[in-house]
Amino acid sequence: MNKPNQETLDELKAIYVQKIKAEFPKQLKNFSDKNAKEHQLSQLRGYLHKLVGSGESFGYTDITHTARAAESIATSLMSESTKDKPSRLTYLVKLLEKLAGIVDKIEIESPVTLHSGANFTDRQSNAKLLTVGQAHIAKTERKHTICVWVIDDDESVAAQLSEQLLSFGFDVAYFLSCAAFKQALLSSQPHFVIADVRLEDNSDFYRCADLHRIDLKSFGLIIMSAFDDFHARIKAVRSGAITYLQKPINVARVASFIHEHKNKIQLHPERILIIDDDTDLSALYKSQLEAAGMAVHNLSDPRKVMAAIQEYQPDLVLIDLYMPDFSGMELAAVIRQFDNFTSLPIVYISSETDNQRQSKAIATGGADEFITKPVSADILITALRTRVKRARQLNALISKDSLTGLLKHSAIKEAVKSEIARTSRDRQSLCISMLDIDRFKRVNDTYGHAVGDTVIESLANLLTQRVRQTDHVGRYGGEEFMLVMPGCDAESAQVILDDIRERFSNIEFTVGNKGFHCTVSAGFVQLEASVFLPTADSLVEHADSALYEAKNTGRNRVVQSITARI
Repeated sequence: MNKPNQETLDELKAIYVQKIKAEFPKQLKNFSDKNAKEHQLSQLRGYLHKLVGSGESFGYTDITHTARAAESIATSLMSESTKDKPSRLTYLVKLLEKLAGIVDKIEIESPVTLHSGANFTDRQSNAKLLTVGQAHIAKTERKHTICVWVIDDDESVAAQLSEQLLSFGFDVAYFLSCAAFKQALLSSQPHFVIADVRLEDNSDFYRCADLHRIDLKSFGLIIMSAFDDFHARIKAVRSGAITYLQKPINVARVASFIHEHKNKIQLHPERILIIDDDTDLSALYKSQLEAAGMAVHNLSDPRKVMAAIQEYQPDLVLIDLYMPDFSGMELAAVIRQFDNFTSLPIVYISSETDNQRQSKAIATGGADEFITKPVSADILITALRTRVKRARQLNALISKDSLTGLLKHSAIKEAVKSEIARTSRDRQSLCISMLDIDRFKRVNDTYGHAVGDTVIESLANLLTQRVRQTDHVGRYGGEEFMLVMPGCDAESAQVILDDIRERFSNIEFTVGNKGFHCTVSAGFVQLEASVFLPTADSLVEHADSALYEAKNTGRNRVVQSITARI
C-alpha cells in the first residue's frame, strides 16, 4: 500500500493547526461560563466533537483527550439540571483553558498559505496526473486496462504471442532477456508476466530473476515451457507462479485465465463518498484513502447527498454521525428510501464511544458498520476495502453472468434505463450497441460446446478490456452481447466497434493442431439529448435492427441505425 505523499500530509496538518489556532479563541469568546445558554453549549459541544475526531488523526492526542472530556461535560450540562451545575461549568472552563494552552503551544513546522478546498484539490490532482504520466505503462486513457509482459528469447514466439494478446485489448510488451525486463521494471510495473522458463544460452529464468533481484511476487507470474514434468511444475509453484503452461500456448485460454485472476489486482479502485462537515478531517481521510489506491469524493453539504450519489456512483458512503443540521442516521435513512441504493454500503464514522448509541445508529439508519474516531489510516483503509469487496462479490453473484462475468440480461437492460435518464439530465449523447458472433452455431457443431464457450469468453474478455470504465457490457443471451456507452457519439462508437470487430477477427482459436478464426457483427443506435425520451426497449430494438442489417449485408461489419435521433 502506498503512503500519502509526506508533503501533502504536512500541508494538511499545517492547515489544520492554522485553522484551530484561529477558530478556538473565537469559540471561547462566544461562550460565557456565567450565563451559558443552551445554544451556546450546543455550539461549543459541536466544535469540541470535531476536535475529538480530528485531533489524534493529525497526531495531537492531547487535543482529542481534553476535547473529549470537555464534550462530555458540555453534554451533561445540556441534558441535566443538576445542583452542581456551577461547579461543572467551572470545570468545563478549566478544560477549555487547558485545551487553549495545548493549541497555543503547537508550532507549525512549515508555514503554508491557506488555499480554498477547490484549489488544494486541484493541486493534488495535478501532482497525481504527473505521477501517472511518468509511467509508460499508462499509454491509454483506459486506466483499467490490464498490462501483460512477455519474456522469451525467441523473438518470433514472443512477437506472435504479444500480437495475439493485443487482440484481446491488453497492453502488451515483450522482452528477449531478463536484463531488458529488469530495465523496464525501473520505470513501470506490469499486472501479469508470461515468461519462458528457458532463456538465452539455456539459462534458467529463475536464476536470471534472482541475479537481477527481480521480485517475482510483485506481479502475476505465468510460466510457459516446452517441457511438462513434475519437478518443473513444482519449481514454478515455489517461485510464486500462478500457473504453468505448456507450449504451444492456447492464447484464448491464457486471456481467460488472466481475466479469472484479475480480481487479485486492483484495476477498479474503490469509489468512496465521504460526507462530513469537518473539511480538514475529510481532506485527511481523502489523502489517506487515495494513497491506498481508492477514488474519493468529499461532500460537506449533506443536502446534496442524493445528487452526489447519482453522479459519483460510489461503492461505499462514509458518513459522519453528528453534523450541525442533519444527523448521519437521517442521511442514511434518506439514502435507503431509494430502491437503487438499498444495498449500497453505508459506514458511520464518529467519536461516539457508547455501544448502545452506536447500535441504535446502525439500526435506525440502516448502516452497515460503525468506525470510531480517531482511527488510524490502516484500520480505516482495511475496514472500507473489506466492506466494498464483500459488496462487489454479492453484486457479482446477483447481476453477473457465470460464464463471462458480464452483466446479465436484466442487469444490462437496467443500465440502459439509467443511462437514458442520465442522458436527459446531463444533456449528453448515448450509444447502445448489439453484437453477435457470426456463424456461431457452426463453431459449436464443428468443435463442440466447450470450444464455443471459449469463443464467447474471448469476446467478453475483449469487450471488457476495450471499453471505457464508464461503459456497461452485458451478455444479452447466447452469443449476443450489449454495449452501453454514455457520453459517446456515433462517430466514436463506430471507431470503438470497428476496433473490437478487427481485434476479434485476429484472435486465433486452437483445437489440437487446428486453428480457426471468428468474426462479429454489430449494430448501434445513438440517442441525442432531446425533450422526448425513448424507452429502453425501443432503443434496443433500433440497435437490434442495425445488427440484423449487418448480418444480412455480409457479416463482420458495423451498421448504425438509420434513426440517429429518436
